Amino acid sequence: MEITAIVPIKEFSKAKSRLAKILPLNVRIELSKAMLKDVILALASNCEIKNIVIITPNKDVDDVVTISKKVRILHDEGIGQVFALKKALNYTLEMYNPDAILIAVADLPSIRPQDVSKMIHLIQTYHSIVLAPSTDGGTNVMIQYPPAIIDLKYGPMSFKKHVEEAYRKKVFLQIYFSETTSIDLDTLDDLKQVMKIHVSYNTREILRKIKEVYTI
Repeated sequence: MEITAIVPIKEFSKAKSRLAKILPLNVRIELSKAMLKDVILALASNCEIKNIVIITPNKDVDDVVTISKKVRILHDEGIGQVFALKKALNYTLEMYNPDAILIAVADLPSIRPQDVSKMIHLIQTYHSIVLAPSTDGGTNVMIQYPPAIIDLKYGPMSFKKHVEEAYRKKVFLQIYFSETTSIDLDTLDDLKQVMKIHVSYNTREILRKIKEVYTI
């Protein structure tokens, strides 16, 4: 199976705005980039993922491209996640025509290569999807085989909406539950929780620096 992964990234200038009271912008940008790198490394480790499309309005992502030869940068106008993902999906179908697509959020501090492998193993049945929910009811990772068999939903209730859409369209649904894919880092509570658990390499390094300088 050939899979293309899509990872949307918001503007770094607005990175982790809910942490603005405790972390300055440059640190929040560094944290966002560290998590993104760990997500890319987890995805790139799987041989079935042939391409990773990063859709972003940011221009300063050259250091991300060097992580893996699989990475492709697609720029958007920064006018919203809906537009960005639709643009990335259309680009992916036209350029690569993959058997399946994987869509992951960029701020998963604990995602592991084995998470990606396990989710892909679940998707071997044609006309099926795999969902990895977030702790707030969102969707952190989704695989669709083939691509675009259900509509993309957004926001904290997107997991429930994706499940309902799958049942409505009679798509075979598998759900992947794991602490390492359910936690995304947005709030102070998230940051405190993440500091107590295992996180991936790049994220671990920036969290170590944050602990040394800031009171969390």
